[in-house]
Amino acid sequence: MKREHINLDADVPKIKISGDTTGARKSPGDVYVRKQHLKIMRDHLKNGIQVERVRGHKHGKGKKKQICQKDKFVVPLAGFIFKARKNAKDGHLHYHAVYDHVVRQAPKFYQHLHRMGEKVSEEAQKLRPHSGRATVITELMGEGLVTAMSMKYARHAPGSFKVHLGYSRLTLTDVKQACDKLTASRKKTKWSDWATRDLLAAQKSINKELCVRVQK
Repeated sequence: MKREHINLDADVPKIKISGDTTGARKSPGDVYVRKQHLKIMRDHLKNGIQVERVRGHKHGKGKKKQICQKDKFVVPLAGFIFKARKNAKDGHLHYHAVYDHVVRQAPKFYQHLHRMGEKVSEEAQKLRPHSGRATVITELMGEGLVTAMSMKYARHAPGSFKVHLGYSRLTLTDVKQACDKLTASRKKTKWSDWATRDLLAAQKSINKELCVRVQK
């Protein structure tokens, strides 16, 4: 992925998966960046990502000879996000190389959270990169989004219907909530049952239609 493929200031914030490089040709297309992710992504692009870690050092303090080291990753202004070493054949890291590094560091990060007193579920150890993909597809399905729309979001080909459904983690609770919403919407047959926002929207539509009729 290249820095210029990230466009958060467009009318529709998106990341472009170009398919120009090996490893990205499976599902090219545009990925919509959801509103709740815009703030943190803008912050990382502007200020980078900084972390503090404790490691052993001969000049460290205490019995364990440890020092606190600050690491900062600055997102390049142009070109590949994850650049390879200077003499590497390709100018970028393959996504498998990035993932292998994440896998190696994940157990240490998990232990760090426990030392800091953070309550993290055991299920967190089972998370994988595609876990987030499955989560958002499940959310879209749970909200009643048509399958064609959620497939477009996930960049799944029209013929991969079964593959797309395989990402769903819908439960009986999701079915119950959907049925309850349907039942609740049918009960709102009186104006008194409507929320103020819905009433104002209805009034606006009525006034607009009346203006059209008067002009005729």
